[in-house]
Amino acid sequence: MLIRDFLTPDHEGRRIGAYRRLAFYYPESVEALVLKQLSIPTFDVFEVNDFVRKRLYPEKSEIKRKRLFDEFVKQNGAASSDGVLLQLFGDLDMQEADEQGRLYPPLKEKYDARTLLVLLYGYAKDVKSSQAPFVGTWGAAEQARFIEALVHDDSRRIDERIGG
Repeated sequence: MLIRDFLTPDHEGRRIGAYRRLAFYYPESVEALVLKQLSIPTFDVFEVNDFVRKRLYPEKSEIKRKRLFDEFVKQNGAASSDGVLLQLFGDLDMQEADEQGRLYPPLKEKYDARTLLVLLYGYAKDVKSSQAPFVGTWGAAEQARFIEALVHDDSRRIDERIGG
């Protein structure tokens, strides 16, 4: 179960917690897992946020939105597609809260996350924020926080991988 929590966490704290318990109870299993995790591509959450909020939402043409998205992924790597997906699901959560009157004050700038999830990722028109998938990539800041958690690790291979 710890390995599953490490490989497919529902939030980054679960991965770090699983790492710490694995390192304590099963230290022989940690190195391979950490090295594999450190090889996973990252995306910049700030670039993704700016792209979605400042470029995708303001553009109303579906064709241009799709083109902007394709260009962004081409320029920033495949992991950025996961970043946009997660940003849209996070925004959809806020959009739903706003639509249901659960936000005070209401959003001044309305999100269009559901429309973009349908257009860019093929979700059904009634997609809900609770349907956010687990993605195999991760944000660069999440990776940095994970590396910070490795401070007591004594693996030479991990140290070499992170440039220590």
